[in-house]
Amino acid sequence: MNYLLDTRCFSDQGSYFSAVAAKCPLTLANGDLVSCVPTISGVDVTYTDPISLVANTYSYIPPQVTCPEIIPDVVSLAWQVAILWFIAWGIRTLYRQL
Repeated sequence: MNYLLDTRCFSDQGSYFSAVAAKCPLTLANGDLVSCVPTISGVDVTYTDPISLVANTYSYIPPQVTCPEIIPDVVSLAWQVAILWFIAWGIRTLYRQL
């Protein structure tokens, strides 16, 4: 199963979770420091208050959206191009006969 993140497809959960963790912000508006670590089951997000150094860790399981199948779209496009070439050839043949 492939996993979709933005416009990229990932073939396994490990690389998908790593990409999600890489998009993690470093700081929040309130000044907390944020670190994200990919795990087997998702991403561990740790919020640290820089003044008190209190850290809170939460497990985040990102939504696992499957990638759309690209192969049928390519085959459909190839058939459309072939039909277009056939129509152009037919028009050219009729034009030469007239």
